[in-house]
Amino acid sequence: LPKAKSDMGWDAITKDGLEEDE
Repeated sequence: LPKAKSDMGWDAITKDGLEEDE
């Protein structure tokens, strides 16, 4: 799965949406 990082604390993006790695 594609990875992404933002200031909100997201770490991974899934086909269903966003997963919070926190």
